[in-house]
Amino acid sequence: NRVKEVYAATGGAWGGTRVDEQFVALTETVFGKSFVDDYRRSHPSEWLQWMESFETKKRSTTPESGSINFQIHYHFNEFHRRIKGRDVKEVIDNCAVDGVRFSNGFLCLKGEKMRELFKEATDDILNHVEALMHEERLSDLAYFFLVGGFSESTLLQHAFKKRFSNRVRVLVPNDASLAVVKGAVKF
Repeated sequence: NRVKEVYAATGGAWGGTRVDEQFVALTETVFGKSFVDDYRRSHPSEWLQWMESFETKKRSTTPESGSINFQIHYHFNEFHRRIKGRDVKEVIDNCAVDGVRFSNGFLCLKGEKMRELFKEATDDILNHVEALMHEERLSDLAYFFLVGGFSESTLLQHAFKKRFSNRVRVLVPNDASLAVVKGAVKF
């Protein structure tokens, strides 16, 4: 019994960076694209911390996760006040985005809003795999191995198991994010 690839890799740019893009788009919707672009250029290290905070929370988001909080840096608020003439609390409190609120210096996303950020990427992956499963040479698959960084997402794993576990066994190896790299090094 050996594991073998039965179909060459296919798909699109549907991994965790797509979720990152959704978070940036949400940030731009709340604060304005031009402001976010200016802030990124003016305070790159704080922007990087903002995105690293998101990355950490993204990896721990589950189907049951409640509110997720992102600390708003002092310079972010001061920069916003200087550029836009308003405090970020006021902007967040008055934004028209459901599931977003301000609390004690944090941008808070309801769990459902956080999960929405994953939806496009997850749906594209699931729909692509569903289409592949209708191909003749893939009709007798017994296992899916989820590999790559995004495969460690509990939300993606849950979605895969919900959609496909009645047809195949869905497996996520230890260090799934390293599986692709390790495979490339070995072969």
